[in-house]
Amino acid sequence: LKGPTGVGKTEALAKIANEDTQAPLLVISNRITTGKELCRRFGIPYLRERDSRDTRRFGCCGESLKPWGLAQIKPSGYDPENPHSSEWKAATVVIDEADQVFWQLIYGHTCERDRAEIIRTFRNLIRDAIYYGGRVILSSADLADEEIDYLREILETDQWEVPVTIHQIDPGNRPNYNAYFYDSKP
Repeated sequence: LKGPTGVGKTEALAKIANEDTQAPLLVISNRITTGKELCRRFGIPYLRERDSRDTRRFGCCGESLKPWGLAQIKPSGYDPENPHSSEWKAATVVIDEADQVFWQLIYGHTCERDRAEIIRTFRNLIRDAIYYGGRVILSSADLADEEIDYLREILETDQWEVPVTIHQIDPGNRPNYNAYFYDSKP
């Protein structure tokens, strides 16, 4: 889902993601404050705000994807010869500001120490979602082919049809907002 800031991407995502309130839902962002706001708008808890009942519908940052981390995400990674239970089969995974989340996973200093395990968990999470009938939704104003190609690499195929919705808006029809600047000097 691609579109400029302020056109309703998040509201559209929340509606799509909450079509099945029993299915696992994970919202991944690149910053805690962004993640908390997204979760509020999705009607789900953020990682540190969830209780013991919220194990399959919450939001977190990319660095929380390590298997021993607070999120406790342990996907199976879809091995058809040795399948085992995963709470993330057929999940909906929403990756907001996908370009920034992917950059964080691959290059960010917050993932540096545990990068291999975080990326392995992320790969297996994506596989559990897609191979068992779930979906992965990328959203960003700057969404590009690189993000879709990265998912295809994770899935080890270029055969997946990837629908991309681009919301174009005429800059001349954008709503006007008042901007106020305050100077803190006396």
